[in-house]
Amino acid sequence: MLGLGVEHKSLQHVVAALESECDALTGRIIETARNIPVRHIYRDNGFTLGDGGLWRLGCLDARPKPLAAAR
Repeated sequence: MLGLGVEHKSLQHVVAALESECDALTGRIIETARNIPVRHIYRDNGFTLGDGGLWRLGCLDARPKPLAAAR
């Protein structure tokens, strides 16, 4: 299922469900050989890389983004 956009739609659903209830969402990608297909999921969905390898999305900015084109 990965690579078909399901992972992006799932993250967008979580963001939309939580955006009115939080100040920010954070996530982390721990790079392994098995997660290469989703390595850029946060970047592709509007998150910004911050200190300590944490990706952050301010909930006021959290609007579902169009699915990014395959890279």
